[in-house]
Amino acid sequence: MSKKIKNFSIKIVKVLVALILIGQLSNFNSTEVAATKEYISEVDSISSARYQTLVIANDGKKVFTAGNNALNALAQGSTGNKAFKEVDTSMIAGKIIDGSVSESNSLVVNDRGEVYISGANNSGQYANGGTSGSKSTYVQLNTSVIEATGAKAVKVAAGMHVTYIIDSNGVLWGTGRNNYGQLGRGNTTNSNVLVYLTEGVIDVQTTDNNDRYMTALLKMDGSVWFAGQDTYGVSGKGTIGGNRTTWLKYPIANVKQINLTTFSLMVLTNTGELLVSGRNEWGHFGLGFGTNNYPTPQNISATLRSATINGSTRSWNVKRILPSQTAAWVELDDGTVWAAGTNDGSWGDLGYRFNTRTTACGIDNECWYHQVSNPVKWDQEPNRGALIYKSDIESTGGIDIQSPTSFSGTWQGGIMVDKNRELLIVGNSVYGELGQTYSVTPRATLFKPIKISRYIFNPK
Repeated sequence: MSKKIKNFSIKIVKVLVALILIGQLSNFNSTEVAATKEYISEVDSISSARYQTLVIANDGKKVFTAGNNALNALAQGSTGNKAFKEVDTSMIAGKIIDGSVSESNSLVVNDRGEVYISGANNSGQYANGGTSGSKSTYVQLNTSVIEATGAKAVKVAAGMHVTYIIDSNGVLWGTGRNNYGQLGRGNTTNSNVLVYLTEGVIDVQTTDNNDRYMTALLKMDGSVWFAGQDTYGVSGKGTIGGNRTTWLKYPIANVKQINLTTFSLMVLTNTGELLVSGRNEWGHFGLGFGTNNYPTPQNISATLRSATINGSTRSWNVKRILPSQTAAWVELDDGTVWAAGTNDGSWGDLGYRFNTRTTACGIDNECWYHQVSNPVKWDQEPNRGALIYKSDIESTGGIDIQSPTSFSGTWQGGIMVDKNRELLIVGNSVYGELGQTYSVTPRATLFKPIKISRYIFNPK
């Protein structure tokens, strides 16, 4: 064989090999894209902090996180702002049944009662007897003190400086910072191991961050309890200021759901009454004005039932609170979603906005509740003008934001799991917490679907 023919044959072989590899790569990519489409319909629940979001798939195996990861809270293996990415859960056996995220930590618990944590340990969040070390992926938290009682962990709550665990007997355990008495132990002594706090608990929420240090509990008997910093009268006791280092009973009974924010505590009773105490910082109490402090619970339901539209009193029965932070979101018994609170003009936290602003509750806030998908003007506010935008479910491909499976409000927006288990977002993704890396354009004034798959395999 001549040298020219030999070289030509080698080139032909190289070209054929390259074509085969390209074909294989194409098949691999198409397989991955097809596989990721399944994730969209598997979303089960979500948890959000200010600038972090954690999503659990309903198979109990996959966990996705997004947002500010400066303290490794997202368990993604490296710091920096993150769009949605699947977290490594290979070390977790069984099925993941609950999860929670904060500015510094994320927690998940499986059906075996094993708790896993990532992020900072500067205040003893890892319950390992120390206050140092940071893990960028999940490591198992020491829950031996719980297991010694014959119980197992079933629910978790992450604060910026605290870790809470509810066990199968309803006992609440906690570890971390206690500088304002937020652990409810009668002192301000920090803990770096899990300690018994109280019993009969079905939900625990904390706003343990650099602004306020508070904890609220919902117990099996429908009672609500508060501990920590009471700057705005969130405890509902009737006074403003002071620290509650022992559990203080909230003055409303027969409660089925709570929502604690940096400024307020909202409770929903089994009879459908919605009450709130604390600071009406962004008009999210829905009273028509903002900023006032209310150290005793205000019945929002009563106020809104007296409101009229076109001369008719509107029936307003609350089914559930949709957890949020700078705005208040609720679902009514007809499945409609209503919201009030922060609504910055640049990105539209609530998914609706009128062209005439009011200074009564702050220029970029809404201090009356409106139906998000079809907001209307009330007789009490006839001069609001026309709508600039609204979440139009007809023009978004049949998306239905009624009767959502799950919802969680971030600092400037919200993320929803609709009845089809798809993720919908509204508002501003400051650090990527809505699944979009920050830029001028990704702000969503309307609810729109977000495809997790594009961030798993094709990050931008």
